[in-house]
Amino acid sequence: MACDNLKAALTNPDRYDPRMNRLCRHGRPLRHRILAARPSRPKDKAKVEPAVQIAQRWILARLRNQRFFSLAELNAAIHVLVGELNARQMRGFGSSRAELFAEIDRLKLRDLPDQPYVFAATSAV
Repeated sequence: MACDNLKAALTNPDRYDPRMNRLCRHGRPLRHRILAARPSRPKDKAKVEPAVQIAQRWILARLRNQRFFSLAELNAAIHVLVGELNARQMRGFGSSRAELFAEIDRLKLRDLPDQPYVFAATSAV
């Protein structure tokens, strides 16, 4: 996971030698890896950020004139729109996000760790 200068976990956001704070340094560093992106360095960030922006704008544009009276109702509407967005053909790729995921990414996925991430206990200084 690449974080954009995550202050809560890092004391020094160096690309090659990030310094984790005491709580994140312990626990399970091999299973849950955090890679720091340097401040003001967009090339360090993942290519997924523009896709997240596209999805956010596309979904919000369709929901902006609707009223929802429960969180479950809003989540159901978002779920439908995410399915539609993933099924749309992308320009330049000739296939949808769902098709590319099935072809490329699904084969490389591994199971989640059995144990959740455990933060280190802090002692009073």
